[in-house]
Amino acid sequence: MIVSKIEKRQGAARRFNVFTEGDEFAFCADGDTLKKHGIKLGADIDVAQMRFDIEDDEYQAAMERSYVFLESRMRAESEIESKLKTLGFTNRIIDRVKTRLKEMGYIDDELFAKLWAQQRIKSKSVRVVQGELIRKGIDREVVSEVKENADPALEVEKCVKIAQKYFARDIDEREAKRLASAALARRGYDWGTIRKAFDLLGQDTDDFDE
Repeated sequence: MIVSKIEKRQGAARRFNVFTEGDEFAFCADGDTLKKHGIKLGADIDVAQMRFDIEDDEYQAAMERSYVFLESRMRAESEIESKLKTLGFTNRIIDRVKTRLKEMGYIDDELFAKLWAQQRIKSKSVRVVQGELIRKGIDREVVSEVKENADPALEVEKCVKIAQKYFARDIDEREAKRLASAALARRGYDWGTIRKAFDLLGQDTDDFDE
């Protein structure tokens, strides 16, 4: 089949859609792959064989991109998938890459969630950390373990540090409590934890129920 058109793939850097006679879509590949196989306007190609060869090249390229993406830190499965989709790789290639990365231990959402929580929970509430993991596509059953493994005393300690800033202001005590409790609630702390923090700071919480 004769290559009739090559056009840049929308939203995917350095990737191109290749068409044959009658402007029939043949396949998509990056610029280096097209150059490697001599694919250009007017070239006579075996589409079936080329698809096979290109898929192998694409798989290797996707693996290399994944390794680079993983260099800075471990990633959730959904992050790898989203990144490769942004780069223009097909679902078939992405599935192959994810399967291989799981076999190699590079994708492990349970371990990722554990490590992410250990780091983020030092300064964030359990609820906020859970929300971050959910947005990263981590299974909710795995996410629920973050709360189960959290240290309640640490949650109270973080609340105390935040609330202290409000009570140190030169404002009415009732207003300080209102501002502090609102700030803590926005950060994902529940009322039980906030009450314990206020108790440690010697602040009356009876008016919370008013």
